[in-house]
Amino acid sequence: MGSGLFAPLLLLAACAPPSGPGGTDFARLSRPLTPGYVQIVSAAPRLVEVDAGGRVIRARAPDGLCIPLDGVQTMRDSAFLLFSACPGAPEAPGVPSLSISGGPSPMDLAALERFLATEAGTIGLGYGGGAEDVTLLSLEREAGALIAVAEDRSEFGPAFAGDLILRAFVEVNGRLVVATMLSRRERPAEPSEMRAALLGLVAALTEASA
Repeated sequence: MGSGLFAPLLLLAACAPPSGPGGTDFARLSRPLTPGYVQIVSAAPRLVEVDAGGRVIRARAPDGLCIPLDGVQTMRDSAFLLFSACPGAPEAPGVPSLSISGGPSPMDLAALERFLATEAGTIGLGYGGGAEDVTLLSLEREAGALIAVAEDRSEFGPAFAGDLILRAFVEVNGRLVVATMLSRRERPAEPSEMRAALLGLVAALTEASA
């Protein structure tokens, strides 16, 4: 199976889509621009509803986290939600986000697991470093998700981000969602804490969208 099939998934796993004309169009929340366009149905600090090509994904923030409006972006094929600590709540052990696909996944998690174990797949988990920079530390299933833990030692990541990257791939209502937890460069947390927070993000998402 060629890596070209997986290219949209690696883009989906990226930290954030580019800003610009593809940003959230809050003037048209009542209806999608086209049947395939990812659209925000409603947005509140603890719950954002996304119309992902006709399938509704309800992204609920776990306890202590909120979803600021300026952390919500949409493009034609995906939505990106950046979480932050609610006022008065402690900081999360990493920087959490969700990327939601606007169309059905071209493969199942088993095929994705095989691909991520390859050099091309491992590179795609990182910030943009090459094979000499990105290392796959673990790849396993838990709570219905495929959990990948990678380290990217390149200089391509966000200024705030450390080397450790945790991503959870999970199918929700027929759409692939990638939950990501990035380590903080200045305040790194224990990997076990980051993993627990990532699984909490997945659990809140799947329970709200059930």
